[in-house]
Amino acid sequence: MSNNTPQSIAEILANLPPEQRAIIEASLKRTAQAKGFQHVSYADYYDVVTVEGRETRRPSGIENPNNLKISYTKKLGRRNTGFGINRQRDSSYTLNSFSAPVESISVGRDNKVVITMKDTFTEDEKKFIATWQKSKYIERPAPSAPSTETTTTEEPPTTESPTETAKPTATATVSEAQIKVALIKTKKLKPTPENISLVHDLMTEGGYTLDKAVTELAS
Repeated sequence: MSNNTPQSIAEILANLPPEQRAIIEASLKRTAQAKGFQHVSYADYYDVVTVEGRETRRPSGIENPNNLKISYTKKLGRRNTGFGINRQRDSSYTLNSFSAPVESISVGRDNKVVITMKDTFTEDEKKFIATWQKSKYIERPAPSAPSTETTTTEEPPTTESPTETAKPTATATVSEAQIKVALIKTKKLKPTPENISLVHDLMTEGGYTLDKAVTELAS
């Protein structure tokens, strides 16, 4: 075959010795599977609104630059896995709803925990994250117009993320044991940690009751 004749990748691989082809194909496969993060951005601020006498949290549509949201392509039930990093007023950080690939976890001599994610970020994502880490805390902007719904109290910026605000609410109102009992009663769902977590999310983010959340998950 002439050197000037264009070849496809499949043809180039086919012409290699079996040992080299196996190494390259394995490397390409690992690279393709490693890239899992699909979205690195900010979470929204959340408002507490009263609808028909019931309080619920809803996204305000205003970006929260203090909360870094990283979504993962893999799904857990009906939701994307991922995690959020929240910057506090005192420049400390909190990690929320952690469910993503980890390379290592270590504790330094200063008792600080260091979590190293698997290297699946693009260069643009790495720059975005590095810029976010260097930035300072930003207060929530004042609303430009009054809301059409009855708003009670604004959620503080340091605790306003879909994952961060949901868990304390669910824990305060319904215990894990109650959720387990409700799941067992359906005879369709097992009281696994994943199902319990999904019920938490439906109750806190969707404003569902325990029975409605379990019914929705079982449907």
